[in-house]
Amino acid sequence: MIEKYGEEEGKKRWKKYCKTRGITKKRMIDKYGKEEGEKRYRNFLDNCKSTLEKFISKHGEVEGLKKWNERNEKNKAF
Repeated sequence: MIEKYGEEEGKKRWKKYCKTRGITKKRMIDKYGKEEGEKRYRNFLDNCKSTLEKFISKHGEVEGLKKWNERNEKNKAF
């Protein structure tokens, strides 16, 4: 998706695709076996997480840190 649509749009489309396909641990294990399925599922979850490193990579060091802090402040309210 990233190669086809670019970084930002590709990630959006991938997340939408994953939601509609219902990627679950059980489906991964059924398709790839217990060990490989769990490994792929963990990798999938890691790619969905927001991290400071991803924010910095996407927005640059200064703006990424600023956006990361803003995001965390918003989430504290909930």
